[in-house]
Amino acid sequence: MESVEGPQKLAEFSFIGFDPKQLVTIKNGNIEIFNEEKKIIEKTDDPLKFIKKSVFSNKSLSNHFRLLGGAVGYFSYDAIRYWEDLPNKAVDDLGLPDIEMGIYDNGIVFDHLGKKAYYYSMESDESNLKKRLQKITNDKKESLAFNRLKTNICKNDFEDSVKKAKQYISDGDIFQVVLSKRFEFDFKGNLLKFYRILRKINPSPYMFFLKYGNRQIL
Repeated sequence: MESVEGPQKLAEFSFIGFDPKQLVTIKNGNIEIFNEEKKIIEKTDDPLKFIKKSVFSNKSLSNHFRLLGGAVGYFSYDAIRYWEDLPNKAVDDLGLPDIEMGIYDNGIVFDHLGKKAYYYSMESDESNLKKRLQKITNDKKESLAFNRLKTNICKNDFEDSVKKAKQYISDGDIFQVVLSKRFEFDFKGNLLKFYRILRKINPSPYMFFLKYGNRQIL
């Protein structure tokens, strides 16, 4: 898990969390909880209450940093349906979880202004840090390869959508629209290098990698 937060003051820190102690996946009200030993399945109508209960609380850690582990992941657009009654017209062709969160309890904080790095852990296990640093060193040697990009819409159709959106705005029917274009590719290798290239091109407000066992999400 790595975070980049805006320019200047907001870009003061970056965070890396190691493999989450728990992975929480929620889809259509069904919760799957993965840990090292087992998978637990539950039902929920309010994911936020469940995630809040899952996050550790440790007041002994310094509050100097803006983030010291916890739940890191994503909420999909469709997750709003847990709290709002909306029409369901979209096709769920990817079948991705509504919500997926890793629960992290150790990692590294990079202070870019102070040019220092800090290790935090709920278990105070420095040997774990040494193992992780060695793994990162080895991963750097692994090259990243990917196949040709595929998109779900051709250039002409996307341009037609832009023209329609501009006309809707001009007519006063809408004031904002978000048009998307999906890119797909298969990859092999270390995604951290891919992230660093993206960061140079466009330092996005937030980005994360979630890896648990064979599951890896960008």
